[in-house]
Amino acid sequence: MGRMSTGRNSEAISEGASKRPRRRGERGPFFGRSRVALRRLFGTSGVPDWKVNLVSSRSAEDDRHGRAVTELCLRLAEGLLSTGKGAADVVSTVVRVTQAYGVSTVNVEVTYTSIFITRLRGLGRDPVTATRAIRGRVSDYATLAGLEEIVERIEKENIDVATAAKEFDKVMGRPETYNKVVTVIASGVTVAGVAVIFNATAFIAIVSGLSGMLVDIVTRALGERKVPPMLVQSAGGAVPTLLCVLLVLGRNNGMTFLNGVYPSLIVVAAVVILLGGLSWVGAAEDALSGYYITASARVTEVVILTLGLLAGILAVLTVANGLGVWIEYDPPTAVQQDLVVRVVALAVLGVAFGVVTHAQPRVLVWFAVSPVVTWLTYATVTDQGVGPVTAGVAGGLVAGLISPVIGRFAKVPDLGVATVGILPLVPGMAVFNALFTLIAGTGNDQLILGATQLLAAALFGIGIAVGASTGMATSRGIMGRPFLVARSARVRQPTAD
Repeated sequence: MGRMSTGRNSEAISEGASKRPRRRGERGPFFGRSRVALRRLFGTSGVPDWKVNLVSSRSAEDDRHGRAVTELCLRLAEGLLSTGKGAADVVSTVVRVTQAYGVSTVNVEVTYTSIFITRLRGLGRDPVTATRAIRGRVSDYATLAGLEEIVERIEKENIDVATAAKEFDKVMGRPETYNKVVTVIASGVTVAGVAVIFNATAFIAIVSGLSGMLVDIVTRALGERKVPPMLVQSAGGAVPTLLCVLLVLGRNNGMTFLNGVYPSLIVVAAVVILLGGLSWVGAAEDALSGYYITASARVTEVVILTLGLLAGILAVLTVANGLGVWIEYDPPTAVQQDLVVRVVALAVLGVAFGVVTHAQPRVLVWFAVSPVVTWLTYATVTDQGVGPVTAGVAGGLVAGLISPVIGRFAKVPDLGVATVGILPLVPGMAVFNALFTLIAGTGNDQLILGATQLLAAALFGIGIAVGASTGMATSRGIMGRPFLVARSARVRQPTAD
């Protein structure tokens, strides 16, 4: 080991170094400041820190403290993942909590179904690894906000492990923010709001709302009976399609009041909500942050559930056509043109979605703001002659940019704000158009056209999700909350043990 200079010699060396002219090719102070700014923006921590704590802590008290912190981190990670948080955010949270409690060096691994935390205890001692499985996922932003508040208190108020564990039990054990009746009604209002955005009449908007309520009741009942998620999603797609078939059947049998309405909008509105409830943003988030296994699992889940939704719609349409009830694809030529009506519908849609996902009442106003801003951005960009995919990316980007700002200001999970923001952009109309083309097609050309339309809708949805994730990463980095946690930097040197 080299010697460390002390006293005057050290001061002389330091002074001489400060006056030394910079050599050719040596980087100046501006480069250093720029590098720091880029690190803060993109959330990386510079050179990955692979240091390991070589000092063994052999006291029983230290081991008990380490086990308690590890157990708390496992429970927090499970709660965050099960309520929608991405893998990068979960890993970052665990690292922050372990550093706050000064435990031994830890390594965190997160997959789609499991969490692994390994605590290194120094030379000559075996590491301790704990794991926990993720049983299921649900959108519950009140619970997510409560867990984030616990983490914030750990960092800022230095609450002990026992207190944090009690707070965790309170958050996970409290009743749902809204009862089932309220959430069922809110589901109907959400679908009705989408129908109004697509210029539906009052009658179709009401029927769309009823279909949304039925979808919520049916899918909830099937989920409680442990029916596979793909079949649950198929049932969710079949319910509004069946209502559409019944309206067409009534119109064909002399119900004149159904003339001039667009029954297909019932399906379109339901598709928007059913697709918007999937973890598009979470999949893009994990992919951008380097958690490819988790991202692949999320993408697979999204694809399987989307196929289930399409299968449910196609099954009802095929049976109806076989019985002689031909469903005509008759959507309106444009979205709602009245700006006031459109803004009100978007705001109501956001509030209702917040209720469905159990957001706290005090933050529902922000759930109303996000879709309005996103849709206005999309409409403005589209009016400039930009293509729909690029406009969708722009809308998603804005939703991602504003969500961390709203999240910090209003103490609301930014994931929820971003999700509700991109909800009105979900290509439900394009999906139904593609399905109708596949059903009505009699030749290879029609089948190819339908498949192409489905692919275009998928690319549009991916663009929205990537835009939202990129916006969240940028906004978090600017505010000093790194979004991306480098996989190679997940091992951290503690301050003390």
